[in-house]
Amino acid sequence: MPNIPTQTENPKGLHARYYIQKIVPVPQEFMGLPDDDKLELKPVDENAEYFVMRLDTGGSDLKHIAACRIGINAYADAIYPHLPELSNDLNKKSITAFLEEMMLEQLKRNEEKQSTEESKQEQDID
Repeated sequence: MPNIPTQTENPKGLHARYYIQKIVPVPQEFMGLPDDDKLELKPVDENAEYFVMRLDTGGSDLKHIAACRIGINAYADAIYPHLPELSNDLNKKSITAFLEEMMLEQLKRNEEKQSTEESKQEQDID
């Protein structure tokens, strides 16, 4: 494994946090006919270093989520000439995550507004 410190050694900086494996399809046959591929997990190059970024809107650190989106979008733009399908998929995923986040924020605002209105109505009754 490359020289990446542990989370204990470098809690706020670059540290090992995930175990990465490669998903490899293994062609299958049933009675001599192609069947759905089986997936196997294989080790990656032991000298490889990977950096993982979150694609969805989960997590509590909004600055980290925003930075991941910027990084993913920059990668998608840079890889477009070489792997346009991957670039398009990442852009779609990023846009979808952004729209989901906006919808969730709107729902939260609507719930807060409704709660405030209900509280005012209860005060008016008293």
